[in-house]
Amino acid sequence: MRLVAALRATETFLRRRAIPIVAAVTLGIVAGGAGYALYLGDSVRYFDEREYLDLASSLARHGVFSFDGKTATALRPPAYPFLLSVFDRAGAGLPVLRWLQFLGLGVSVLLVTRLAGRLGGGAAAALAALLTLTYPVEFYAAGTFYPQAVAGLLLLLALDLLSQREDPRGWHALAASGCFGVLILSVPSFVFSFSVALAWLVARGRASLRAVLCFVVPAVLVVGAWSLRNYAVLGAPVFVSTNSGWNLLLGNSENTTPSAGTNVDLSRYEREATGNDEVSRDAFYRQKAGEWIAHNELAAAKLYGGKVLHYFAFRDQLATRDESSTARDLLMLATYGPLLALLALRLVALRQLPAGRLESLLLALYVGNAFFMALFFCRIRFRLPLDLILIAIDANFVVAASGWLTRRASV
Repeated sequence: MRLVAALRATETFLRRRAIPIVAAVTLGIVAGGAGYALYLGDSVRYFDEREYLDLASSLARHGVFSFDGKTATALRPPAYPFLLSVFDRAGAGLPVLRWLQFLGLGVSVLLVTRLAGRLGGGAAAALAALLTLTYPVEFYAAGTFYPQAVAGLLLLLALDLLSQREDPRGWHALAASGCFGVLILSVPSFVFSFSVALAWLVARGRASLRAVLCFVVPAVLVVGAWSLRNYAVLGAPVFVSTNSGWNLLLGNSENTTPSAGTNVDLSRYEREATGNDEVSRDAFYRQKAGEWIAHNELAAAKLYGGKVLHYFAFRDQLATRDESSTARDLLMLATYGPLLALLALRLVALRQLPAGRLESLLLALYVGNAFFMALFFCRIRFRLPLDLILIAIDANFVVAASGWLTRRASV
């Protein structure tokens, strides 16, 4: 009986204090981000960050998507550098650009709590906000010049629009589609999430045909416009970027392991591709990855299974070794481990606590993404936008499981 009383009291407290809890967490992240951005100053810790900043600088100063301000490229997805270039052109320095990402993370927290609230009410919303504080890697990632923070915001905004009504129509579906279009131009692997969301809409039947069309057309136009640009400047119909072949080879070659990430020796392929332009190199790398899979089916299958498991890992092998440490690995284990354990319990409890339509979408997005990303290679950074969805799933599950236990104890 004491457990029942404690559960009821906690649920009541969270439900009644939901608004101040969410507001405090959001403001704390934005304010803390401002201090962290000032602390980091103009430092850039990763090679990929410098490439994104170089592209943004070229766009701001020369109006060309290029690393050197002259030669057009499609080696990186365009949306994130374009966004950075807008503020760069306005004179914003690196600390301001970083703080804007923390501001976006604050908005993401609000959207996570809205999703959790739709699933489990005010108590779930408050708990989701608190869980974001127990997962500091999202805060760390927002301080880097990677597109993950922006991607998380766009994904959550799209899901928020799709879940605002039982049958999303009109501008809700159009706006969600636009978000997905920009999201795919930020991180192309989110084409999978777009496909899952589309299947979720189609499953509603003929009555949602209008919503399906509204959801498809803007995203196709946004991504298609950039593909036409690529055809015009590169002479080939490149889908978003010319690094997909490289990413596929990183995840499917004789030196790849499930946890290797980008730490794979592909020097012999690089030598063979010397002299090719970036479109030809991309096709060459994709061809070699396909050949290795075809000639090593058993090894490729084992590798794929290992990569699926590594999707849920708490540590990566980083090329920038100064950013790796045992303490950080233990912190990641201590913070992601409980979230993952709650997800496992949620899946086990599906029979006792069936998932609703919205939760089914979130579960399909999170779990299904592991199987999609394993086609290439898996890194914690790639997972972070979807970890925000995991927080909403877990918050709802804790509240739902608490209610279920309370009802069982009262019988």
